[in-house]
Amino acid sequence: MKKAVFSFFPYHTSGNTFSWWDGFPKRIGMHLERKGITHIPFYRDYADASEYPDFQRHTATKEQIRSPIWAWQNLRQYAREFDKVVFHAHKCSLFNGLWVFNNNFNRSFHCIATDHNMWPSVKISKLKSRIRQLLRSFGLLPEIILGCSKASKRRLKNIYGCKNVSYIYNGTDIPEVRPPKPLESPPNKALFVGRLEDYKGLWPLVKAFELMKGDASATLSIAGTGSLYKPLLEYIAKNGLEKRIKLVGHLSNITKIMLDSHFIIIPTIYEENCPVTSLEAQAHYLPCIYTNSGGLPETQINHKTGIMVSKNRPLEIVDAIKYLQSDLDRFNKMCLDARENSLNFTMDKMAKNYSDLYLGLFEK
Repeated sequence: MKKAVFSFFPYHTSGNTFSWWDGFPKRIGMHLERKGITHIPFYRDYADASEYPDFQRHTATKEQIRSPIWAWQNLRQYAREFDKVVFHAHKCSLFNGLWVFNNNFNRSFHCIATDHNMWPSVKISKLKSRIRQLLRSFGLLPEIILGCSKASKRRLKNIYGCKNVSYIYNGTDIPEVRPPKPLESPPNKALFVGRLEDYKGLWPLVKAFELMKGDASATLSIAGTGSLYKPLLEYIAKNGLEKRIKLVGHLSNITKIMLDSHFIIIPTIYEENCPVTSLEAQAHYLPCIYTNSGGLPETQINHKTGIMVSKNRPLEIVDAIKYLQSDLDRFNKMCLDARENSLNFTMDKMAKNYSDLYLGLFEK
């Protein structure tokens, strides 16, 4: 019996700057191949750096995947080659076009959606939730809905109902890097990595370092691009913060800057799902100052791998930095604990969990 998993990433270009969107699908493919199952990923596009050869490249834009007509005309020809197929959209809102393959019509098809995104702290309409639950009962929305953390699972239950809603944690590759030498002076090199947008909590973070003038000694490197790049540059220059805060732009490889930093700060004010930055930082022996945002605390252990602070509280960030600097033995132990905790969030575990889910559906 021939089986296949079709995965859809129509917001992402294979071989682009963030290799994670190539890494875990390829790892899933390796797991499935061992079981004799074909994995066919669809991306928005393919860059020159993509590792997929031409004959394995399949494209689907978000507009196409939202169209049942496009799905029926273009995906059916692939699906006919297999006896059983799982369609997996890696964004819940992309599922609209895939309902034509729903399990109610044909038991050979199963449809899954994973919500990878962060979300604003807003109430969910009960009416809309009931409508979605009704649509799911008719097979017009995904059969299985996944988040990437317990927090996102709770949110998705409120949106889509409790039936077949679960989560699979994100994972990252664990780099082969040596443990850092124990610090003999207080840690003073902080790092932020991510999109430079308001929802990432950059203004509270910059304010925290502005408040630290004449107090705790620390510098901040901000890696990333986004709409706040120019406003942040202007604010830093206007307030004389050039010696304390530095914008380093986009980095294709973050290992060097992480190994050159002492700790990372993730001050997100939206609800995080399962941020990869938190996992990557721990894999590089970096303790983390992080907000109580969605599933972010699930990736850390408070006062062991990092320090949790409230959202939009610059003074709490300052206090957390002081805490890290106040006991060198404790900080050096946190570096080792961070690395150990990262082993719970490997990309291989993530891929295996997805593969086991698909195998369970094929066996139904």
